[in-house]
Amino acid sequence: MKKINLPYGPHSLTWTPPPGAAVKILCCNQSPPVSDLEESVRCSFRQPIGSRPLRECVQPSDRVAVVVSDAARLFPQEKILKLVLEEISHVDSARITIVIANGNHEPSEPSRVGLGADLQTAYRIVNHNSRAADAMRTVGHFPPKESFFFAKQAMKHLSRSARSAPASFIKVLRTALSGDLKTACRQIGYTPLGRALFILGASFRATVRINRAVADADIRILIGQIKPHFLAGFSGGYKAVFPGCAHRTDIAMNHFMMNHPSVGLAVNDGNIIRDHIERAAKLCGKSFAVNVVMNHDRSVAGVFSGDPVRAQREGSALCRKIAAVKTEEADVVISAEGYPEAVNLYQFTKVVPPAGRIVKPRGAIICAGSCGGGIGGMTVVNDITCKIGFRHMLPKGVRLYLVSDLPKNSVRKMEFTYAATINEAISREKKRQKKDTLLIAVLAGAGLMVPDKTGARDAVRGARHTKK
Repeated sequence: MKKINLPYGPHSLTWTPPPGAAVKILCCNQSPPVSDLEESVRCSFRQPIGSRPLRECVQPSDRVAVVVSDAARLFPQEKILKLVLEEISHVDSARITIVIANGNHEPSEPSRVGLGADLQTAYRIVNHNSRAADAMRTVGHFPPKESFFFAKQAMKHLSRSARSAPASFIKVLRTALSGDLKTACRQIGYTPLGRALFILGASFRATVRINRAVADADIRILIGQIKPHFLAGFSGGYKAVFPGCAHRTDIAMNHFMMNHPSVGLAVNDGNIIRDHIERAAKLCGKSFAVNVVMNHDRSVAGVFSGDPVRAQREGSALCRKIAAVKTEEADVVISAEGYPEAVNLYQFTKVVPPAGRIVKPRGAIICAGSCGGGIGGMTVVNDITCKIGFRHMLPKGVRLYLVSDLPKNSVRKMEFTYAATINEAISREKKRQKKDTLLIAVLAGAGLMVPDKTGARDAVRGARHTKK
């Protein structure tokens, strides 16, 4: 059987399918790359979507916040940032702040996001920390729609908390007895009771707090990549402001809506999380987006600048064409991805929802990625991302395997089944599914893919939620 190279981390993973396996390899579509990136970016500034040209939007007296993506993104950010700064050169550099939109991630190393020594010397750099409450400003409050949803979620978790209280108490107690009191306190917040109390409090408060460097600016220029996202539909647009530069509690409020039926991969319109993001970010005031869409080979397929909503929607349409793959259901789906998605398990869980769209009920998803940066928060991965985030998106009875560089003992504590190799997981699935031959689909670069067994599910779903 021919060897197959799969993205895995800083290097690829070579996989030889077992003899007689029925394997179908799925890849993204290729869009013609832009012939001249600099010219395409400048043209997008001067002929933007739903906005005046960038240079006209920015006055010499304006305080400007240029928001850039964190280290978990992979596109030519440094080149685009320098073109933005060149376009607004009529503004004194002292009035320009470059903000790294880390969201709830750890602060990024500036050099890893395209901020070299020259930019660090010439401009003020703010490395957003969602936990730094003093660095935030309240820009507004949400209307009753989200508050009502949070109140319902709180009641649901309160009813669950009674059933899970003994197990939750034992888990927290074990952590406390090990001497790790900080983690024990954090675990309390991720129990059903802790979530219920948090959500109930959020339903009465519903504030939006944004980093002052972004909130106090007269205009925000948002640089980012548009790619499929299992919660926000597609990334890009206002996502740079919220959750990119928001307070951690307000980000958690947004993410706790992840099990709402309107939320899904490649669903922008009618998606309560996307709607929440855009209304929160608009509270800051005027913004101008500079978004790119990438091919799987990391070439730039298109540049979309202008109004953060309209530019993001047009970019999403191109991204969908690149990402859309039609195929039949599979007994096993191998979902593989390299950096930056496979940097840790928290980021890597994003490869599960694409695979969930084409795996059969009682099938298996084998996630192959190095996760060299560790787990990224055990309680967050287990209790938030897996249980609330995507479990409801998967067919019944699907088993999740993880092939990574993480220790076996660590994986055993997660919502994944450990497998040393892909073929070990396949062998176990033959016995579990009681089949001599499994139909195996391979998503090579799952982070940029939107597989579909019908090709129409999202279109129908999006239209249904838009009508509401």
